[in-house]
Amino acid sequence: TDEVNEMADQLKEKVDRVIVVGLGYAFGQDELAGIASSPTKENFYTAEESTDLAGLVKTIADEICTTELSNPSDCGRAGCEQECRAEYSGATCLCSRGILNEDGKSCLAGCIDADANTIRTPGETWEVEGMFGMTCTCLESGDTDCTFGTYDFYNYGGW
Repeated sequence: TDEVNEMADQLKEKVDRVIVVGLGYAFGQDELAGIASSPTKENFYTAEESTDLAGLVKTIADEICTTELSNPSDCGRAGCEQECRAEYSGATCLCSRGILNEDGKSCLAGCIDADANTIRTPGETWEVEGMFGMTCTCLESGDTDCTFGTYDFYNYGGW
């Protein structure tokens, strides 16, 4: 999967638009959608049978024919904090590390708290549920630093 995503990113750097068709039932929908250009609803199609492809040809041909070439100067005007990719639909801001902020331009270093399924901000400290006093802190770099506190194991379970 990593190799496929890396190759898809390289392809998107060279072409304006990637349209993907998933054929049959045995394909990873999320993986194929990740290969397609954004927005996914305009660039990812599925066909259950090869006979269904004929119906998609006109739709996809129309999409290809109406695609305008990307304008490289879109990135200059986008105001992206880190990386920018010019696509047919306009400039897309990317982050080399962390996540894209709500403004769609700046990047936020964040730590993933898998327990709470949330992204923690730098400087934030939280207790890890069920880990007997373990606390984690989100560092400015986006790394997570976890330590065990001084939990009193003597009183736990009658020890």
